Amino acid sequence: MTRLYESDIWRSFDFGHPGGEQTTRSILERSGLGEGSAILDLCCGAGDSVALMIARGMSATGIDRENVIAHAKEKYHDLPHSVWVCAQAEPSEKLPFEDQTFDAVLCECSFHLLNDSALVLDEVRRVLKPGGLFLLTDVCDGEPFDLPGFQLIDW
Repeated sequence: MTRLYESDIWRSFDFGHPGGEQTTRSILERSGLGEGSAILDLCCGAGDSVALMIARGMSATGIDRENVIAHAKEKYHDLPHSVWVCAQAEPSEKLPFEDQTFDAVLCECSFHLLNDSALVLDEVRRVLKPGGLFLLTDVCDGEPFDLPGFQLIDW
């Protein structure tokens, strides 16, 4: 990822999350997931979506780079520190979770920034429970990008 996403400029406003909370609420509502669902927020950024999911009674875990997680912990100091996980370099490495841990993986406006999308998809598949959902919102030019092994439900 570029250094912009590690900067205080990025953290000072919702630059990295077009649509903000409204987009998160919309994708969660359309997913059918409810209270008690276990969701991994991949590239969780400032933690806004994690906080929203926890407020909705979901079991949410956010993962991102260490300096980004430090910002999320500071912003949401009232949330348990156990909901935040640091990735080694970027969250496209092997995810530190057991197989079939999550009902869904949420990735908002970050997928196109990851260096190894094939590895990310392999890891998303591994940590999803059977029938689990990969909830992806992202920016692209024209047609949606191919996600081998996943079914596109909405475009």
